[in-house]
Amino acid sequence: SDVCSSDLLVMVKLAQLAIVPDDVYVCQRFSDAAHIGVDNVSCRQMVMRMIRMLRLCDYDTSLILHVLAAALVHLARVFRITDKRMEDNERVSIAVLQCYNAHCYLVDEACPMKYWQQGIYADYCDVRVLNLAALKLLKILKYNLSLSEEDVNVEMELLKRGLKFE
Repeated sequence: SDVCSSDLLVMVKLAQLAIVPDDVYVCQRFSDAAHIGVDNVSCRQMVMRMIRMLRLCDYDTSLILHVLAAALVHLARVFRITDKRMEDNERVSIAVLQCYNAHCYLVDEACPMKYWQQGIYADYCDVRVLNLAALKLLKILKYNLSLSEEDVNVEMELLKRGLKFE
């Protein structure tokens, strides 16, 4: 019963931030794939705030899913190279920041870093630190954000499994 109540608490906290109800499930699947602790409410809320911000930027569901899927493909490479004993708060910060990099790669008119900082990282760091961290991620990826359609599709299926998206 403790597991159910903690799952429910996380779902309720995420639902309070969601613009589209299905975003809660997408957030949970992304967080699971990024290996964020299942009961870590604050880290999962950070992912949800990012999805909410992308909605507020008027990105449609398909684009949001593509950004998250691309980031997951990149993160598999990043997490292979970085320390495996990373805490959830560091892991989620990297995961969300890689979503920033992925969205810059995929979107013609990207949402500026200052809005990511204000909406997601305000309590964590300033824009300068965030820019340096984004560049460090790019360096880890050897400045190569190219993706195979196959890899992205695997992550897309994981993110939208059971949901009724357009």
